[in-house]
Amino acid sequence: MDSMDFDTEASEDVLEAAVYIICWNLGIRAGADLIEEIRGNPRLADKKVVVALEEPTATRARWAMTIGADAICSLPYDPEEVGERLEAIEQAA
Repeated sequence: MDSMDFDTEASEDVLEAAVYIICWNLGIRAGADLIEEIRGNPRLADKKVVVALEEPTATRARWAMTIGADAICSLPYDPEEVGERLEAIEQAA
């Protein structure tokens, strides 16, 4: 889903998703802004957020986690890595 279509008022897909995987660099919109929107919305408080980074560094990962990410994964997506991150989130809960 395009980040500009992320509409918590009109999209059932957004509200029904259990996990959001958000690219850090969204072009027109920053991933950080989207994470803050999710964490600031009581209807989305229980959702898990995984941030995808093209070049994950300790600084970027720390920043993403500080603003509300539950996990970090690499771009391009590796289904096995994403699965491991989701499993780790579930185990921590």
